[in-house]
Amino acid sequence: MSKKVEEKADNIDQIRELIFGSQSREFKTEISQIQELLEKSNREMQEQMRSMKESMQQDLRSAQEILEQKIKNVSTASQESSSDIKEQMLREEKRVNRSLETVQEEIESQINSLRQEQQQNKNNLQNEITRVQNLIQASLNSEVSTLEADKMSKNEMSEILLDFAMRVKGIDPNEELQEPQETE
Repeated sequence: MSKKVEEKADNIDQIRELIFGSQSREFKTEISQIQELLEKSNREMQEQMRSMKESMQQDLRSAQEILEQKIKNVSTASQESSSDIKEQMLREEKRVNRSLETVQEEIESQINSLRQEQQQNKNNLQNEITRVQNLIQASLNSEVSTLEADKMSKNEMSEILLDFAMRVKGIDPNEELQEPQETE
């Protein structure tokens, strides 16, 4: 009996493969392509963020070197005006620092925004994958139900044809085919 169940399961698997094999492979291919695109996009964003960070660090170093050079030049030029120049340099340094902090905050904000967008895209893609999987499963279940319903109809049809054949031969099907009842 388990052999028949296994054969039926194999038959259902073969029918599924015939009906949905190409669709399933296409869905798997599309899902794989979407995942590759998402990974590529993620790598590109990380590379852009790294590049922006390196650029900003280089700009900071350059600004710091320029500022240090200006300080050295001013201190050697005049001892009398050094306090005024130092104050001006401090103000300039504070202004540059505020500008750098602002730029850094903007970069962090952009990075966070990109991360949120990436997470949203990932969630959307995951939802789409789940939806497609549910559609495939529902379609498979519908086809299996249809196949089972067709099988029941074939059994009923065979009984009707057998009954008809017996009647044509002049045999009463109720008397001839009485099955022995099992005792329990």
